[in-house]
Amino acid sequence: MALIASGIKGLKQYWQEFIILLLSLSDGLLISLVTAKVDVSLFAAKVANFVLWYLGFAVYRQGVNVILPTGGIEIYPGCSGLNAILLLLLQLSLVFILVFPINIFQKIVLPIVAVSLAFIINVFRLVLMTLLVADSNHQGFEYWHGESGNQIFSTISILAFGFVCHWILIEKKPA
Repeated sequence: MALIASGIKGLKQYWQEFIILLLSLSDGLLISLVTAKVDVSLFAAKVANFVLWYLGFAVYRQGVNVILPTGGIEIYPGCSGLNAILLLLLQLSLVFILVFPINIFQKIVLPIVAVSLAFIINVFRLVLMTLLVADSNHQGFEYWHGESGNQIFSTISILAFGFVCHWILIEKKPA
């Protein structure tokens, strides 16, 4: 459509739209590239272990296993929050950067905030699942581990990121 509307010489005016299209088509590629380079599971296990320890639980970690005295979980790459981080909030932050006129500092910080928010909120999901397994609540674990529970935490991540974006836009308005 861009080619029909503007010709070959006019395609450069649609660079933002092309980036958004590329992001929407590259979901699987982006995940496979990052998972090959970064072990988010181990970092998620370390942070979940720290949170449980800070909350006063007798917790220890063996690799990607977070273990309480009465049970524990193993954090696989799919449970580490990588999908929520890359597919939802990172892409959403890039779309926000392309759509709204924000300064260069905000353009740099916003993707970092998006990834951090998604990761931290997912760590609390991992902590919850560890506590449920330790309490022998397998039905609760299955709910929060499954699609419905995961979507609740993804929604919380999106809402938190939306508040950050709203705050950035409110700050830009003159008083």
